[in-house]
Parts: sequence; structure tokens; C-alpha cells
Amino acid sequence: MIPKREKWYADLPELLKAEALWQSGTYNETACREVHVSKTYLTDFLRDFYFNEQEIQCLFHLTDSHGKFLLHESFINYLQRFSSRLEVNDTGNDQFTTVCGPVLQLALLKLVLPVI
Repeated sequence: MIPKREKWYADLPELLKAEALWQSGTYNETACREVHVSKTYLTDFLRDFYFNEQEIQCLFHLTDSHGKFLLHESFINYLQRFSSRLEVNDTGNDQFTTVCGPVLQLALLKLVLPVI
């Protein structure tokens, strides 16, 4: 198992962009992205790509300077039930891989993958 980037949820701008995709309703639109890792590495990472209870609890406690919650409960619930639908495509190059799937899942991958 390849661990996620530590404390990825502290990257508030990227996390808020991901939630904006959820709120806009465009989260399921399909897109592709080039990732600078091998197909094997990415496939292994995606096999165990989920959000654990500790991460979910941290998201529930993110607040602004006025104590207002930063993330909507519906977005956090999505992460709790998260199941990757990303597909890895071989590019024939060991240095990068193309991954395709829902834009929200690509945004989350960017947020948590330790080598991006």
C-alpha cells in the first residue's frame, strides 16, 4: 500500500476547489490527466485509494477564523463513501501515465498522491 500525502487536507485551496466541483454538479464529468508516475505505481496507489475515518473527522473540524465550517456535510459524506472510478491508461513511457475518470476524482488524486 502506498500511503497518501500526509495531511493533504491542510491544502485548503485545492480542497475547496474539489468541493466546488461537487457543489457545481460537474463532479462526474469525465476528463484525463497526465501523471508523472509509472503505471504500476499509480495502479498500486489507486487500489487502496480511500479516505479513512481519521481524515474524515479532520474534515468535519475544518473551520474559518469565525468558526464556520469550511466544507459542506454532503461533500464530506461523498468522501466517506468514496470509491475510485479512475482508469489508468498505459502511455508506453515509464515516466508518466494517463489517468481518466470523473473530474472530482482527478482533483482528489492530485490532492492526495504523494508524488504529484
